[in-house]
Amino acid sequence: SLPPKDYAQFQTSMVTDYLGMEESSVTQYQQTMEQISEQLAENQLGWSDRPEEPAEMREWFEKRREFEEASSQYLLDAIPADHQESYAATFGERPLSGGMRDMMRGMRTILRPSSANQ
Repeated sequence: SLPPKDYAQFQTSMVTDYLGMEESSVTQYQQTMEQISEQLAENQLGWSDRPEEPAEMREWFEKRREFEEASSQYLLDAIPADHQESYAATFGERPLSGGMRDMMRGMRTILRPSSANQ
């Protein structure tokens, strides 16, 4: 799992390049993503922190979901108004979870050489 700053940089470049955001907006989004990434790490809510025990896992997922819902609003607020619609359409209401993973899966499909599909 990437250190919070690297994770934030990776997510930021992926999202802001995709949306074609201007430099000043990119900086604001990255700062927000860095804060969220640091909090994820501090609260041990990153995917590599998932517990093995089923009972603990349920509680962990619940905390992670609550964190995602709160953080997703901060991320949306860091997106300029003229990009919010396309951002929501691409990444969904919870960009830290489903939308981001779906997009990464889609990008991998696009980037994979056609021979791999045969």
